[in-house]
Amino acid sequence: MHEFSLVQLLIAQAVRAAAPAKPESIRMIHVALGPLTGVEPVLVQQAFESLKASTALNTCELEILEQPLTAVCLECGADFEINNFVFRCANCNCDRIQITQGDELRLVSLQVEEQATTQMLAACSSTTTSNKGTQDE
Repeated sequence: MHEFSLVQLLIAQAVRAAAPAKPESIRMIHVALGPLTGVEPVLVQQAFESLKASTALNTCELEILEQPLTAVCLECGADFEINNFVFRCANCNCDRIQITQGDELRLVSLQVEEQATTQMLAACSSTTTSNKGTQDE
């Protein structure tokens, strides 16, 4: 399962993003997950639960925000959601599209507890995994 290696990277990224706060102060990790990642949300959650037990994040929770798969048409400019993995413009039926969302696993934010107050930290904009690109068939 490649979910374990992705979650290991995610945990390391969360710890770096929370610095100088201690890792055990991280209460919640929020991630965005799209359908083109090839990663199953339930397996990510299971990997996180398994891996966090052996780290300072043993009380941390993971929130997975499942993102829809969206694109823009390179012919007519329409923005649309891709359903059933049909990579054609919903407006003009063209297959020249660019994926705009739904192809990445991304750290969105962290909830960190410091001295009895909880702060939200914006995550780094770096991506753990991405398949961004243009679909030309």
